[in-house]
Amino acid sequence: MRIFEKILNMDFKKIIFACIRILLGGVFVSSSILKLFSIDSFVLYVYSFGIFGYVATTILARILIIIEFLLGIGLIFRIFYKPTWWGTLLMLSGFSLFLLYVAFFRSDENCHCFGDFIELDAIPSIIKNLVMIGLLFLVKKQQEFTHASKPYIVTIAIAAILFIAFLGFPLDSLY
Repeated sequence: MRIFEKILNMDFKKIIFACIRILLGGVFVSSSILKLFSIDSFVLYVYSFGIFGYVATTILARILIIIEFLLGIGLIFRIFYKPTWWGTLLMLSGFSLFLLYVAFFRSDENCHCFGDFIELDAIPSIIKNLVMIGLLFLVKKQQEFTHASKPYIVTIAIAAILFIAFLGFPLDSLY
């Protein structure tokens, strides 16, 4: 009976960790898609920091969205899991540092973490990122996905997000 309980608990842990991993990946995917649907205001927000010119900002904003989407897909499907895990940790840490700057030196009502659809200011977004980092550490030991369809998933995800980000939402600044 105890062996059955251990197996049940182990499977339950795997299910919980899989759900957490899929949730984290889903947050990244939905965040990238919501940013894409409100790309103009996201680009203007990034441009308001005055780091890059407008054309460079439109391109870099799309690249950021693409990376965020691919990290989410990588987490969900456990593709290139270790680099994806580290990339996700770096992105969340980088976003948190950026949001600390926003919290101390600006008074933005929306950090555009989810585009215009879910408005968060810097402090709740930092808390969200810290919670996500904590959850990310729970799923660090997940195993890499090994299946014959892995190259197809990667190719389709990359092609789809590149097509959508640059052709579905064209760079008006280039015209």
